[in-house]
Amino acid sequence: MLEKTKRILVPIGFSEQSLRALDQAIVVAKLIEADLVLISVIESNTFLQRLLNKEHDEEMLKAEALRQLIALIDERQDSGVHMEPMVSRGTVYEEVARACDMLSPELVIMGTNGRPDNFNKKMVGSNAFRVVKHVQEPVITMRTERGFTQVKNIVFPVLLDRKSKEKVGEALHWARVFGAAIRIVAVARDEDERLKLLPHVNQVHDFIVKHNVAVDANIIDANGRSIPIAVVEYCEEIKADLLIIMEDNDESLIRIMGGEVEDVLYNAEVPVMCVTPKPSKYAAGFQVF
Repeated sequence: MLEKTKRILVPIGFSEQSLRALDQAIVVAKLIEADLVLISVIESNTFLQRLLNKEHDEEMLKAEALRQLIALIDERQDSGVHMEPMVSRGTVYEEVARACDMLSPELVIMGTNGRPDNFNKKMVGSNAFRVVKHVQEPVITMRTERGFTQVKNIVFPVLLDRKSKEKVGEALHWARVFGAAIRIVAVARDEDERLKLLPHVNQVHDFIVKHNVAVDANIIDANGRSIPIAVVEYCEEIKADLLIIMEDNDESLIRIMGGEVEDVLYNAEVPVMCVTPKPSKYAAGFQVF
């Protein structure tokens, strides 16, 4: 695998959401001293194609997309962030994954429209969710205007699952990158579950303290909510800057967050970072549970 480069890949469909994601990517690029690569993917019958009002001429579509990307870069030249344009033809999530294979960026940052409007679209999955499932790099998704100029509080959910604790290394990494505190949260559906969660939460808390990152921990009541919705509402309550959730290639992200993880991407006001965990030097610290 290629060594990570100081690049952030930003899919641009010229929708309002993707332009917000671009402006957020500029903020993140300054925080981590990275360049941006803006990628537009030409698909059939898409917003981009309707926007450009060109139906059949592929080369003309690519040329126009490139022109508009360059215009976006020129408009933001005073940001001090170096940006490069990229145009491809295909399916958004496949082309973003292919670009990640070529560029090996630090992050992907993209906008999402939220929950698909109908059942068929939900089954197919949004582009954001599909990108999360098909790339190894962390993906930050943005559904609303809510962004950040700095990251002070990162929410990290802990479940009754040893694997979820093993992934704390990724949360530690990004907390250090952003200079942020980690806010551990666990959701209990009853008192018995609260008692089971307590030693897991305490172990993760003590582990993070040991590695010199600021942290606090809370076990909150589900009150009839799903785990993802309870976590999303907790983020709003504490005014979190970023929510980190984990995606496994060998196990469904749906399993990791209790069956409704897409609700996080579709409902979160806060930007969401989806991370595919890698073998971690921290994993051995969680073998006792």
